[in-house]
Amino acid sequence: MNYSGFMGGLFALAEWIMRFSVINMLWIVTNLPILLIVFMMILTPSNLAIVVQAVPLAILLPILFFPSLTAVFATVRDWILDKEQPSLVKAYWKHLTRNYKNSFFSGAILTLAIIIWVIDFNYFKELDFLLGLLMFIVGVALYVYIMNYVSLSVHYVMSKKELFKNALLITIGNPLLFFSVLLGNSLLYYLSFRIWFLFLFFTISVSAFLTFFAFFRFTLRVEGKAAKLKSR
Repeated sequence: MNYSGFMGGLFALAEWIMRFSVINMLWIVTNLPILLIVFMMILTPSNLAIVVQAVPLAILLPILFFPSLTAVFATVRDWILDKEQPSLVKAYWKHLTRNYKNSFFSGAILTLAIIIWVIDFNYFKELDFLLGLLMFIVGVALYVYIMNYVSLSVHYVMSKKELFKNALLITIGNPLLFFSVLLGNSLLYYLSFRIWFLFLFFTISVSAFLTFFAFFRFTLRVEGKAAKLKSR
């Protein structure tokens, strides 16, 4: 049944709300062990407890977090490219299982980078304020790098070496994309801390959508410029 005008807009809005909420809930269900550990860290903020809980957290990141995040990105990519999805659950599960091996190994490397950053940040912030600030900026860049890496991994067929290299080039070489990803996600996370149900239904899926959309627009510009150079 086709709708137009106000009813058509209302139907389209409801469809997008359903898409975001279903995929977000699937991600949350997949990452329940990780979320439980993070919740325990918040409840027991002692240094010893955090260190003990950080071990299973580090193990679960490549097993659950990165494969599920990749599945969310691949799913929203289908939406942006207007690919047919008969079932949101099946689409998410297909991307999760199909990309699991690659996202697991990539996630292990990215988890190691996160661990090194956490250790360095905690060390340098106690040593000197400016060094701590510098490490904070490095952490922000690492976050954008990870988001760009996942976007690349679901959009292009490349070796892991090429993905890591190109993600670095995109992160440091395109300030517009960098700040688009950073500011869009920062605003989303800020709102999610204030409005709790956003995290439950929208935060991760909307974050993936905003990030991949910015990345996709960037790739279109690059490919357009490359096509013009070839035609000369």
